Amino acid sequence: MKNLGQIVTFAALICVFGLLFLLVLKSMNLKEAEDIDVTKMRHIYVALTMYEAANDGDEPPSLMQVRTALGSDSEFQAEKDPMRELKAASYPIDPFLTAKLTAPSRISFSYIGNFLKTGNQKRAAWQSIRGDRRISMLVSPWYGQIEQKNDFGFSVEGSALGLSTDGSLETIKLKTDSDQPDLEQLFGLPQSGLVH
Repeated sequence: MKNLGQIVTFAALICVFGLLFLLVLKSMNLKEAEDIDVTKMRHIYVALTMYEAANDGDEPPSLMQVRTALGSDSEFQAEKDPMRELKAASYPIDPFLTAKLTAPSRISFSYIGNFLKTGNQKRAAWQSIRGDRRISMLVSPWYGQIEQKNDFGFSVEGSALGLSTDGSLETIKLKTDSDQPDLEQLFGLPQSGLVH
């Protein structure tokens, strides 16, 4: 009977250590995916900055304008995006613009340029926020709880990665929906400067 108790205790310890190992492994995988996304976001930031330098400080209307500078469409795809492998004839130009402009490949990152007002308002809005590091210009919303609604529709609650206008990264908290995104929460810019 004593041996049975020792065996049960030993088995319980193995289960506990196995569970701890799985949690550590999951955490390492999440950190690796985050590191890859950070690298991709920084590549996009450099491409956006190069575009601005070549276009008198104007931001690209969408990320498609920097596509060739990136060299591969995979640079637009976040590791944790549950829709990155989805095959379609066309894709939303932004994860939060599911029914509007399209792109030839999946874009996982949300770009503030897609939401700024058009024409002269757009240029003025961009020029006024470009130096404000509190504003996120690029967001990867895939680090919280994702509830997929249809092919490209989703809601998200929890952490997201935000790349500021100065190139710094921060973790932001989101609770929004792809059909009606909370753009102030997403980018940190008052609703009056954005359209959707």
